[in-house]
Amino acid sequence: MVDGELLNRCRRVAELAALLVMGLSIMALVGWTLDNDWMRSIVPGMVPMNPLVAFCLMAAGAVMWRRRRASGSKNFSRLGLACGLLLVLVGTSRLIGYVTPWDLGADRWLFASRLAVDVMAPNTAGNLLLLGIALSLIVAGRAALLAQLLVTLSSAISFMALLGYVYQVPLFGLPGYMPMAFHTSLCFLLIELGLLAGSADAGFVAMLISTRSGGRAARRMLPSALLLPTLLGALGIYGMRHDWFVPEYALALMATFCSVGLVATLLLAARWLNDGDAEVERLLTVDTLTGVLNRRTVLNFLDTETAACLRYRMPLCAAMVDIDHFKRINDQHGHAAGDAVLGQLGAQIRSSLRETDAAGRYGGEEFVIVLPHTSVQGAAFYAERLRRSIADAQFRLATGERIFVTVSIGLAEVTAGESPQPEQALGRADAALYKAKRDGRNRVQLAADVSGGRMEPVSETRLAQVAGAATPPI
Repeated sequence: MVDGELLNRCRRVAELAALLVMGLSIMALVGWTLDNDWMRSIVPGMVPMNPLVAFCLMAAGAVMWRRRRASGSKNFSRLGLACGLLLVLVGTSRLIGYVTPWDLGADRWLFASRLAVDVMAPNTAGNLLLLGIALSLIVAGRAALLAQLLVTLSSAISFMALLGYVYQVPLFGLPGYMPMAFHTSLCFLLIELGLLAGSADAGFVAMLISTRSGGRAARRMLPSALLLPTLLGALGIYGMRHDWFVPEYALALMATFCSVGLVATLLLAARWLNDGDAEVERLLTVDTLTGVLNRRTVLNFLDTETAACLRYRMPLCAAMVDIDHFKRINDQHGHAAGDAVLGQLGAQIRSSLRETDAAGRYGGEEFVIVLPHTSVQGAAFYAERLRRSIADAQFRLATGERIFVTVSIGLAEVTAGESPQPEQALGRADAALYKAKRDGRNRVQLAADVSGGRMEPVSETRLAQVAGAATPPI
């Protein structure tokens, strides 16, 4: 699932990138019109932007900027396809001039009289071809993944050219050919960023802005994946130029740090994915309102523990807990108050459990508590202690008002020799619960199988009789 907020941010980034590209390309065209070297190359002495490249970038930027506002319009689709075809035509014609004897002169279609050696670089022509195809696919709404792959390939070419200027090494052009201008590579990167951001609702970019664990992990790793090799390359070049180490040592250093960085990134990704899986597991197993297990999970737990109890002849008790007069709370204070009571009761039940116990919301205001390895004596003391702690507690509502709440509890024991179906024990506990409701509420009721064949409330005297001691352990 795509994060809607991130998708809107990507679209705003695409529009901003389009405006920057139009600004830089228009400035270059004005520079050619006025014969101003600074405007043509931004930095004096650097390679100027070819005027036809500036025109193509300006057109692509305009299409990107209009895409969000005019998406779906037939006129916009025609304009976008025309722009894509223009980029393909210019790039292809220039590449033909590089690889064959036939030079179509595409780089001299504008301001030919003012061009000296300012021909179009081959990597610039290749980028125009790739971006033209990608732009046509994106505008047509087809093959989003292929379009994004073409844009990614183009961005690798542009990034390499830009690094050549940053590192001050000849990476910005092929040997023997005119290099890509600095601001041309910058405009290409902006165009590529805008195209990827503008099509973020599909393809692999949609995975990057996904709300799932993979998307969150990818977004956290992406900056380090881009910056770490770049910084290590800068460090290696700087060290060699200042005779800190020989080139072989620089390569070994880069390989070592890249390996360490890759391992660290993988470990972080594993941690983020594990955190995401844990959160998904929590959402699948926990009732969000009360914080106890949901019905399916607690019944699965009871099923597993019942089978173990019958196999190894260990004691197991199940308790059904129901809030007394819960409808009255909703009617008098509102459903928000009922939710507050459920949440606080769930917290109180959770705090009373041992590590081996489990509690879950059975439905509405009814809870199930499973007590493995617990005799009926210990379970009776636990249930009575829980009932008293709830009756003595004050439940705070959102309005600041405090109310008292009581619960009724039905208690049953899984007995040896019965069917391994946990519903039997729950049925007896539920019957004991409703007997407690009929007899006045706010009490613990033992099921017939643990009280001599008849349901019996838990009292001080009865606890001592059942336990055979004053304070038996749970």
